[in-house]
Amino acid sequence: MNQKGVAYLLILILGTVIILASTVYYTSIMVEARVSNNARLVSEVFYHTESSIHQVVTDTRNIHTVGYNPMVLTSYDFRTIANLGLNASYVLPGKYARGKLSSTITFKNIGISVITSVPNTGLEERKIKYLVSSEGALLRGTETLLPQRIEEEVTITLRRTAGFQPPPVTIPHPWHGFTFAFASNGTIIFDGTAEAHGSIFANGNIDLGRSSSQVRVRGGEAYSHREIVGVGIIEPRSGHPPLNRSVPQLIFPTINHDHYRRIADYIFPNEVTFAGWNHAWTDINGDGQIVIFVDGNFNITQNFINPVRAVVVSRGVAWIRIGNAIIGSTTIPLALFTAGIRDRSIGGTVRLNGYYYPSGNIDIHGNAEIRGSIATRFNIRIRGNARIIHDLNLGQGIDLSIDPTVTQPPPVPPGEWGFTEIKSVPGSWKRGN
Repeated sequence: MNQKGVAYLLILILGTVIILASTVYYTSIMVEARVSNNARLVSEVFYHTESSIHQVVTDTRNIHTVGYNPMVLTSYDFRTIANLGLNASYVLPGKYARGKLSSTITFKNIGISVITSVPNTGLEERKIKYLVSSEGALLRGTETLLPQRIEEEVTITLRRTAGFQPPPVTIPHPWHGFTFAFASNGTIIFDGTAEAHGSIFANGNIDLGRSSSQVRVRGGEAYSHREIVGVGIIEPRSGHPPLNRSVPQLIFPTINHDHYRRIADYIFPNEVTFAGWNHAWTDINGDGQIVIFVDGNFNITQNFINPVRAVVVSRGVAWIRIGNAIIGSTTIPLALFTAGIRDRSIGGTVRLNGYYYPSGNIDIHGNAEIRGSIATRFNIRIRGNARIIHDLNLGQGIDLSIDPTVTQPPPVPPGEWGFTEIKSVPGSWKRGN
């Protein structure tokens, strides 16, 4: 009896030992598997973080190559990085992602060389040293796991066209600026879903925006004296990215106030407010148009729809005081020329019909629509859902000479910095915490 009890006890102890040993062995296997899996994930995050720096360097090197499709850095990003001040940083808005692996890339300007002239080229050159950092991680739901950081210094060489004063020229008559939907002596920038119907021209760059599916120019071309950037579509041509349409510089003249004052039917010696079109106005000079000259600003507080051909010239600024104004007829020519140097904003649901030549930067936004032509000696930005529709008929039969006697073009400012070369700084690679 005692022997059987001892045997049962031994069997129980032995079974317990076997179970415990199996449990310990299984647990150790699971721990080793988890450690091995974590090590693999850490390695994947590390290599992804490192590869993101290689990718952004590749994108920088090829950003201006026709047909190259960048994965991380866009032309917008490049321009921002090229213009960073000393110790300023820029975080690329798009993450470099692969599956659940993601990294955020930052450029920091840590050194700028003095601008130097490139002999016999008319170009300026500078070198900028950047600290490029990549912060990678594994994304699991809302959690960010296994963070890694890698840094490397790179030197980017940039060049641009130096600013200069063009020699005097004779401006042709009639002036050719209104043969475009809009023309700018500076840059043209598209954003949102804004578009032009008809050709456009800029002495500076034309930026067609970030969206490769957004039509920017319909039924026309984009002509630039410098460079066309961005990936927006020009119809009927649909190549990506858009090809340069480099053309000679167009001179943007000043307004000949003496000329218009001489031929004016009505002269206002001070600032004036137009609460709509005054139907008592007549063509006093009998030249087939009504010319109104304002020796100051003029305000528009109600719809300003001309029943006959008209030109309004101002030494000041045109203020559109209502957000849903209709200015100009859709069938009868009208021209608005203003000399006051002030930025102009055309937004809301304003409808501006005719030829518009303001002095200052122009920001066209909201649901604004311009039918006719717009030109400025400064910059044009068109954004939101704005539209510009070229209509040659809205300039027929009225005086659009502006000033055929001006022969001194304005100074050409330095161009934007463009990429020339990128090099990694030896020994600068560092793995962070």
